[in-house]
Amino acid sequence: MATTHTLTMKLVAKAAYFAGLCQSWDSLGQQQVQSIEAARTATASARLKGSLNQALLTLERPRNGGRQTVVVQHVNAGDGGQAVAAGAVSPRSGTSPGE
Repeated sequence: MATTHTLTMKLVAKAAYFAGLCQSWDSLGQQQVQSIEAARTATASARLKGSLNQALLTLERPRNGGRQTVVVQHVNAGDGGQAVAAGAVSPRSGTSPGE
């Protein structure tokens, strides 16, 4: 997956490079070639990124048993009131207040 991520980033950089080559003083044909190459590399990077995201979701599924938990809480606050809804909150380890 790291290789897929690296390749995706290289394709994004290449797409930006091709897009940067499109200059107003270039011939129309040259502008079209650069635009097409920029679009092709951007599309390839988007497909790779989609594959990477799918792989990450596949790896995550066994960790949580394929289940998602959604908690819905209804909180009512009167006029001028304030409401704060939070689950169980514990301090992060290794930090102290004021850091």
